[in-house]
Amino acid sequence: MIDNTNYIKNAQKAANDGMETFLNWGKAA
Repeated sequence: MIDNTNYIKNAQKAANDGMETFLNWGKAA
């Protein structure tokens, strides 16, 4: 069985990291 708590934490971290990268890329463009 998958540990949903870890999955959610990882998903949120990935989303936050991705958004930060996207914003930084937008500023650099």
